[in-house]
Amino acid sequence: MRFSRDGRCLYLVTADLESDTIFSSRLGQVDARTADLEQSWDDLPGFGGCVTADGKGYVFVELDGDTASLTREDLSDGKRERLSRLPPGTSITAPACSPDGQRVAFAQRGDTGLDLFVREADGALVQLTFDGRYNTLPRWLDAGRLLFVREADGRAQAHVMDLTTRSLWTTTDAPFGASDPAPLGQLEVAFLNREGWGFSLDVAPLTLVPASPPLVSSPPLPPEDLGPGLLANAFHAPALQPSRPGALPMNVEPTPPLMIQEDEEYSPVDHLFVPSLRVPYLLVLPPSSAEPSEPWRLVVALGLQGSDRLGFHSWALNVAYDTLNSLPSASAGYGNYQLAPWYIDLSGGLVNLGPAYDRYSELGLSRTFWTTPVRLSILGIDHHDVATDRDGTDQVVGRYRFVGPGLQFAYGAGELTPYGGVRRGLAFSGAGSYYPELAASDFDLGDVSGAVKVWLPLPVSRRHSFSLGARGRALLAAEPHSLLEIGGLYSGMVLQALTMGSRRPSQGGPDLARELQRAIPMDRQLLGSRSLAFGEPLRGYPDLTTEGAAVTVASASYSYPFIIDHGWASLVYVLPAFFIRQIEIEAFGEWAWIWPGILQRRSAGGALYLRTTLGNLPLSLFVQATGRFDAGLKPLAFFGFAFE
Repeated sequence: MRFSRDGRCLYLVTADLESDTIFSSRLGQVDARTADLEQSWDDLPGFGGCVTADGKGYVFVELDGDTASLTREDLSDGKRERLSRLPPGTSITAPACSPDGQRVAFAQRGDTGLDLFVREADGALVQLTFDGRYNTLPRWLDAGRLLFVREADGRAQAHVMDLTTRSLWTTTDAPFGASDPAPLGQLEVAFLNREGWGFSLDVAPLTLVPASPPLVSSPPLPPEDLGPGLLANAFHAPALQPSRPGALPMNVEPTPPLMIQEDEEYSPVDHLFVPSLRVPYLLVLPPSSAEPSEPWRLVVALGLQGSDRLGFHSWALNVAYDTLNSLPSASAGYGNYQLAPWYIDLSGGLVNLGPAYDRYSELGLSRTFWTTPVRLSILGIDHHDVATDRDGTDQVVGRYRFVGPGLQFAYGAGELTPYGGVRRGLAFSGAGSYYPELAASDFDLGDVSGAVKVWLPLPVSRRHSFSLGARGRALLAAEPHSLLEIGGLYSGMVLQALTMGSRRPSQGGPDLARELQRAIPMDRQLLGSRSLAFGEPLRGYPDLTTEGAAVTVASASYSYPFIIDHGWASLVYVLPAFFIRQIEIEAFGEWAWIWPGILQRRSAGGALYLRTTLGNLPLSLFVQATGRFDAGLKPLAFFGFAFE
C-alpha cells in the first residue's frame, strides 16, 4: 500500500488467488479519510508498488512466467511502459518511487540474501548493498536518502542511507525487530514493533546512529556482458564510504563453506518407512430409521503415508472400523514416480459394508496431459453378498469374481477464491471398465460412469458458491444383475475421503484441484484407497443401501463462508498452533433414480462446517442434517471431524 504525495488517497493491490501460482490482481484508489473506493484498475499482471511523484502513474512489479519487470502504468489511459526487465528467476520486492520522480528503489534477492537497488533516470540499475543482511522495504525520506530495513545485531532495524555519500545510520533499536518503517515528516519514523504474539504501531525519533557500512562491491562487469538496459551488479555511483570518520571500507567476506553432513549415494529406502502424514477420521451416526433400537454408529479411520526423500517411491496404509458390522476395512498401496510423468501404482485391500464386502487388487498407470488426468488400470475384484439369518449368523448368498481393464479421464477448469471456493467452473469425467469372462470373470460385465458439474456465479457477493451436478453409473451384462449398491456409508469411502484430503494439504482454503477432484471422481488414482467396487454414494442415505443395476443422480449445492481468521500460537499451551479460518454453511439436495423399477431417493438438507488448521494440517469439524422423502425414513443428523 502507498499513499499519494498529499496523503489524500491510498493505493493498494488486491489479489484473487486461484491456485499456488495463478492469481489476478486489481489496483484500487481509496479515499484515506472515508475508506471509499474511488477508482480501480483490473488485470494488473503482478503485485503493487508506488505512485509516481506527479500522481499520474503507478510503478509495479510485472510478472511474466519466471521473469519480473519494473513497469509503469499510466493511470489515465492504462498504457504500460516497461522500465527495467530483470533476468529470469530474479525475485524482487515492491518498488518505492522517489519524491523527485527520477529514481525507483527496490530490494532484490541474491545468493547471500536481500540487497538494495536503485533504478536511475537513465535506466541504469545501481546496487547499494552487497552483504545480504536483509536489506529490504525501502522508503524515500527525500530525493537523496532512503529509509529501509536492515539486520543489526541479529534484529531487523530501520536504517537510513545517504545515496550521495553512501553513509549508513541505524534509526531504531526495537527489542525484537522493526518491521515496515515509514517516515513521518523529516523527524520521526513509524514502524511495527513486536509485542507479545502481535505487533504495535510505534513512533520513534529519526535519530541517526552510525552503523556498519554495507560491503564494497566487486568491480563492475564490462558493458558487453550486461543485458540491454540492465547493469546487474554494476556500480555507477560514488564508491561506498563508511559512516564513521577514519574507518576504511570493509572487504568482501568470502561465502562460508558449505557444511556437508553426509556424502552418500541416493538410496530408495532413505526416509521411506518414516510416516510423513498421519490422518485420523471420525464420524458419528444416530440409529437407522428402520432399526431405531440399534446403538449409535461410529466410524473411525486412520491413514498413514510416507515416501523417500526424493519422492520416487511412496506408500499408504489405511484402516477403518465400523461399529455397525464390527468389521474392519483396510487397504495398502505403493506408488512409483521413476517413470515420470507416468505414475505406476499397486494397491489392494478389504472393504466391508455390512451385508457385502470386497477383496480387491489393482495395478494402475496414469499421467496428466496438460491439465487432464488419464488413467489405465487392471482390476481384480472378489465380491461377496452376505445375508444374516434369524439366529444372527452371516451367510454368503452370492459371490462374484471380476478381472479386467479400465480407463478413466477427467477435465476441469474454473476460478475460485481462497475462502469462497469455486465461483465459476466446469468439470466432467468419464470411466469405463470391462470384465470379460475370458479373463477369469464369472460373466461378461461392463461398468460405465460419467459425471458433470458446473459452478455458476451469483450476484451480491464473491464469497458464496453455487453448483449443479449430474452423474450416472450402469452395470451392463447379458442378464441383469443388481450388483450396484446405492447409498450406505462404505468404510472404503471413509478411506477415500481421508486420502483425498491428505494428498495435498491446504493452508489457506480450498484449491481448484481439490474442488474439482470432489466433483469428478477419480477414486482409483488415489494411493491406497477405494470405495466398494460397485458402490455409489448418495448424500442423505448413509444408513440405507438400495441395490440396482444403474443409477442417475442430480444434485445442487450452495455454500457461504463467514471469515474468522483468528488463531493461537499454542492450543492450551501444549498442543500445536491452532487457527480458525472460517465457518461455512451449506444447503444441498440430491435426487436419484435407480433401475430396474425406477426407484427414487430424494434428500435435502444443510451442513455447518468449522474450517480450522491444527499445526500444519487443515482440520474440519462438521454437523449435517438431512430430510429424506422416500422409503419412509425420518430426518437424519450426524457429526464428525476430518483432516482435509
